[in-house]
Amino acid sequence: MNERQPFSNNDENDTLLFDTLQDYVLEHYPNPQRIGCLDRQTLEEFVSCPENLDLADPKYLHIFKCAECTRDLMALRQGRQITDVPQLPSALLPAIHSGSRRWMVWAGAVAFGCVLLVIGLGWRSQLRRARKEEQAVSEVLDLSQSGGQRGTSVPASGEYCLPRKLIDLHVVLPYYSPPGAYRVSVATDRKLASVKTEGRAVATSQGAETSLSVRLDLRPLPPGRYYLATTYVGDSAAYFYSLKLK
Repeated sequence: MNERQPFSNNDENDTLLFDTLQDYVLEHYPNPQRIGCLDRQTLEEFVSCPENLDLADPKYLHIFKCAECTRDLMALRQGRQITDVPQLPSALLPAIHSGSRRWMVWAGAVAFGCVLLVIGLGWRSQLRRARKEEQAVSEVLDLSQSGGQRGTSVPASGEYCLPRKLIDLHVVLPYYSPPGAYRVSVATDRKLASVKTEGRAVATSQGAETSLSVRLDLRPLPPGRYYLATTYVGDSAAYFYSLKLK
């Protein structure tokens, strides 16, 4: 539920800008452990008499990356009775009491505009890094002719290779494998208790061929020899195939 009164249009105090910043902090910066939070007295001063605080101190930037402090400020603002000065657009702007000077509003707007710019640039940089990290490479494993063994039996001769990357893996299962839900795992031995990473997918059949597509993150695994296991959900036994990560 939105914890503020919505504004459909911007105004001379940049209401929409500050409300957008507030919403962004509430959504993206949860801090349930209250790590680094400002104490109650400081938050009350931030609302009632911000002129007593050195707002240039970097410690106050914590507010812009903490949903919990933002909610506290919202509650403090709502508890105040402001009659002489119109209410400011966001909980993130300190409430100005009736004796405050007009320049405080202007200074606050400038300061928060700079913070918004910094947060926006940082968020965009993080998003670019995250997108780069999430780019998966496509790989195909054709197991249709493989004689993968079930349970703890010795796997079939031959070895499949995959790169140690985030991969979108298309697996062609052995002929006449049943369609449905599967787990695709990478393990260090022929025991599912040693699984290092796995994904779930739904296999579909077309004639004798059954295939599935699954995303596996192989980046944390060191290079070496492993076993690729395919397990039909509902069947406790798995098929194992020799796998080399390079």
